[in-house]
Amino acid sequence: MNKVRTTLLIYIIITLLPVPSLWASDNSATSQFVQKTPIKIGILAFNGADLTIQRWQPTINYLNTVFPQHHFDIIPADIKTLDHLVANNLVDFTITNGVKYLRYKHNYQAVKILNLRPPHGSASNAIGSVVITRNSEPDITHWHQLQNRKVVSVSPNAFGGFLIMKREFMAQNIDPDRDLNKLTFVGFPQQQILHMVANGDADFAIAPTCILENEINAGRIAPNVLKAVKPIKNDLLPCQTSSRLYPYWTFARMNHVSPDTANTIARVLLQIPADSPVAVASRYGGWTVPVDDSEIYNLLTDIGVITDPRSLQRLWKRYQGWIFIAVGLILLFITYHLRVNYLVHVRSTQLRIANDKLKNEMTLHKKTTDNLTHQQQQLYKAQRILLSGELTAGMAHELNQPLMTITTFAAGCRSRLKQDQPNLEEIDIVLEKMQGQSQMAKQIIDRMRSFMKKHEGCKQKTSVQSLLDDSLILFHDDLTRFHIKSRVNTEAMNIIVDTVLFQQVLVNLIRNSIDSILMTDRRTRKLEISAYQSDQSNIICIEDNGVGLTSQQLNELFMPFKSTKPQGIGLGMVICKRIINQHSGVIWAERLSEGLKITIELPKKQNLPA
Repeated sequence: MNKVRTTLLIYIIITLLPVPSLWASDNSATSQFVQKTPIKIGILAFNGADLTIQRWQPTINYLNTVFPQHHFDIIPADIKTLDHLVANNLVDFTITNGVKYLRYKHNYQAVKILNLRPPHGSASNAIGSVVITRNSEPDITHWHQLQNRKVVSVSPNAFGGFLIMKREFMAQNIDPDRDLNKLTFVGFPQQQILHMVANGDADFAIAPTCILENEINAGRIAPNVLKAVKPIKNDLLPCQTSSRLYPYWTFARMNHVSPDTANTIARVLLQIPADSPVAVASRYGGWTVPVDDSEIYNLLTDIGVITDPRSLQRLWKRYQGWIFIAVGLILLFITYHLRVNYLVHVRSTQLRIANDKLKNEMTLHKKTTDNLTHQQQQLYKAQRILLSGELTAGMAHELNQPLMTITTFAAGCRSRLKQDQPNLEEIDIVLEKMQGQSQMAKQIIDRMRSFMKKHEGCKQKTSVQSLLDDSLILFHDDLTRFHIKSRVNTEAMNIIVDTVLFQQVLVNLIRNSIDSILMTDRRTRKLEISAYQSDQSNIICIEDNGVGLTSQQLNELFMPFKSTKPQGIGLGMVICKRIINQHSGVIWAERLSEGLKITIELPKKQNLPA
C-alpha cells in the first residue's frame, strides 16, 4: 500500500507541472507545440502500482497518440486512495469494478461511459469469486465446513473476492462475521493469499476468478498444488468459479468532465479491436457500451449494503409519521411506568396504615378487610406492570430484528421497481417475507399483551409445562443476549391455580434469577427449573448460579421493603409469598454453593371454585 501511495504522489506532482510549449527559441517551431490538457485516469490497483501501470500504459499511449491536444496519465491507487481522489476531483475518469462505480455514482454523480470486455466471454458475466484450497484437502460439500478453518481474503470491501462470496455464504444461511471465526483480511496484493494457502499458512483463500489460472500460467504456482472449492461450470468464463458472475470493469467520467469530451474518448475506445496490440498488451477484449448493473444491485441488496445514502432520507420521509407515533407511545409508556411506581408507593403506605388500624379497630374489620383485598389486587397489578417495564428492553430488542428486516426488504423492492422491467414475482416473494416479519412482530407484542391481561381472579386446572413456557418466552431475548443456559425438566402434571397470579410469581422469580446471574462474572451462566410430584404435593424448583444471598438477606427475603436490588422496592417476594399462600402452598429459599434455589410446594388436592 505504501508503494502505491508513493507512486501516486509522484504522478500527482508530474501532472501538476506545466507542460512546456517549446524549449527552443524558434517561433515557427513553437507554433507546433501547444500546452496539452491533462486528463488523469484513476485505476484501482489490485496488483500493485507497477503491474497496473505496465498493464494500462499501452492504452494510455494509444489515447495520447489519437488525442495530441490532451495528455493522459495513469494514477494507480488502492481503494481508500482512489476514494480520496474521486471525492476531491483529483481524477477525471476511473477504471474500476461495478461496486466502486455505484458508490461514485450515488455519492459524486459519476457517469458510466463504457464497460471493459474480458479477453474471453461476455462483459456482463466476467467477474466472480473462487474459494481456493490445497489439492490434499478433502472436497467441500457445504460452506458450513469452513467453520473453524483458517480463511484469508484481501479486504472485506473487495468486489471480486469477499463481497461476491458473502452472498453465496448467506444463501446457505452462513453469516461470515459470526460463523467464519478464523477469517482474516491480509490486504493487497491479491496473489499473496494463494501463496499463504500453498505454504500452509491458511486453509482456504477467497479470491477473484482467474487469479489461480494466471498464477499457474505465469509459473509462480505449480499445477496440481491448489484447487477450486465447489467449482461452478460456466461456459462464459474459461476459469473456475465458486460464485455467480457479474459485469466486468467500468470506465466512468467524473461529474466535472464535459460529456462531449467523454463521448469522444468513448468512441475511440470502442474502435479498439479485441486482437489489436493495444488490447492484447492491456489484457482485455476491447470495450462495449454500458451493460446492465442490476445483478450488482441485487448482490448489494442481498448482503445488506446500501450504496445510495439518499435511500435513508427517502425512508425517513416515508415512515417519519410512524416513527413519531412509536416515539410517542414509548414516552407514554414511560410516563405510565413512572405513575405506577408512584401508585405502588402510595398503595404501600396505605397498606401499612390499614394494618395498624386493623389491630385497634375491630368494629371496622370487614370494611378494612375488603379494602385490603382491593389494595392487594391493585398491588399485584402494579407489580405486573413493573415487571413488564423491565421486560420492555428485551421486547424492543426482539422487535428490532423484524423491523430492520422489513426496512431492508422495502429498500430491495424499491431498487427492483426502478429497473426497466422489474421482476414482479421476485417483488411478490419479498413482500411475502415482509408480511412474515410483521407477523413475527405481532406475536412478540401479543406475548407482552397476554402477560398484561386483566386479572379475572379465578382458579383453573392448567399444565405446569405451559405456565413455564409462557413465562420463559418473555425472557427469550435476555437468555440469548447474555448467554444464559436455561434447562427445564418437568413431569407431566397439572395444578389448580389462578393462572395470571401464578405466572406473575414465576416471572418475578425468573427475573430475580437472571438479575442475580448478571451480577456475577461467571463464564457459565445457568438457570434450571424442575417440577415433580411427591405423595401429597406438587413441587416447582428454580435454581441459578448467581450471586446468591447472605444469611441476613435470606432471613429478610420475604420481609416488605427489603430488597437486594439498587432500584428495588422490596415488594416482589412479599407478593410472591402472598400469592402462594392464597393457593394453600409454601415458598422458601435455600443457599447453594453457587447461587440460590427457590422452592414452591402446592398441595395436590385443591377444590375448584364453585
